[in-house]
Amino acid sequence: MLVDFRFVAACGTAVAIALILHRRRRRLRATSSQPLRLDSRYRHCSLSPDDVKVQLPKDVSIADLELHPPYDVARARRIYDKYGCIIARGLSRAYVDEIREHADGAFEQAVRLMEAGALTEVINDGCFVGWVTPDQTLFIPAPKGHCRDKQVMVLGLDYYISAAMFRAATDATTLDLVEALTDSPPGVELFGKGQCFYKEGVSTAADAGGLQQKHLHPSVTMAAVSTTESAGKPGGNPKYMHQDSAYFMFARGGCVATLNYTTATNLSRDNGPLYVIPGSHRFGHLQHVDTPSHLGLPPEWTFGDGLCIEGEAGDSIIFHVHTIHGSPPNRSDQPRATFINRYLPTDDYQAFFATDVRMRARARAEFEKGVAEGRLPVTTRGFVVRGRRVWTDQSAPWKLEARVNH
Repeated sequence: MLVDFRFVAACGTAVAIALILHRRRRRLRATSSQPLRLDSRYRHCSLSPDDVKVQLPKDVSIADLELHPPYDVARARRIYDKYGCIIARGLSRAYVDEIREHADGAFEQAVRLMEAGALTEVINDGCFVGWVTPDQTLFIPAPKGHCRDKQVMVLGLDYYISAAMFRAATDATTLDLVEALTDSPPGVELFGKGQCFYKEGVSTAADAGGLQQKHLHPSVTMAAVSTTESAGKPGGNPKYMHQDSAYFMFARGGCVATLNYTTATNLSRDNGPLYVIPGSHRFGHLQHVDTPSHLGLPPEWTFGDGLCIEGEAGDSIIFHVHTIHGSPPNRSDQPRATFINRYLPTDDYQAFFATDVRMRARARAEFEKGVAEGRLPVTTRGFVVRGRRVWTDQSAPWKLEARVNH
């Protein structure tokens, strides 16, 4: 076969020119001098905790939030709009046995790496976050009385590691529910790569563990953590009441998350069930503080303000990015893993990310200044799992790597 190398070279030149023009157009879009406006759904609330609490719905029960198969999509939307939280019984049941097995294997691997000294300190904007092993497991300081001085917070387990996690995230019934809950005419994308939070069981803990004042930037003060009866005695890795928007703030309505139990999780086992505050999503993002488990709400917010969601392996809690939630320590002698999938309308994007108060304030100021000057952040696209992605004049510029995308 004869090959016209002049033709091949011309094609290569054409592709290179097209890429240059694309990048130039993208830079022009990202540095436009025309001011842009913040979306009305990008909301920060200045109300005090007491002012928010008095407006929350009263006497909400588990039954008010529950769905059982076959799932009524219309009822799901009504519950979500009113309370910002749904309990979908058995939604991920087909996947949890395999995911739990993957989580336990990833935990054993991470501990071996940590004990061999294969870990690196993570510092975000001058604040210590924890230690990460090469498999991407995040460790934080363990409570006194634990068998180690470090405990797992987030496992190195995600869609790149576990096929079962990816199958659960793209389950057709789950996507039917998610699509009904998001105002997403173009489509729905997977945000991020999934997360697996792993609470080690620490029945002998003498303190709460986690980050301390010494781990923060000198200009930042660690907030006092409320030790109410609902928090109880210490154990493994409490996650204090918070909103996900403290970490992932979006330019528009934000993401929908599913948190999935991989084992029976309840008060009798004392292994850290999730608490949610129904209706809290309606206020936008509330002021957060630095806590031993990174960003959390001020100590006026306690587990006692929430509704405890006990569940079986395979039960899923679906919640809004602004819904307040958290989980007390795992005081049992067994680990408790949950995995989280997040979904975003394809016309939305992450405005900024943070892990502490100082970092968040700086990131927020930079984003809002950019919008006022006509600049939007360059975003990473997630896999589209429903519909398609459509480019508009309001779209943030996408990251484009020529070696990967063309």
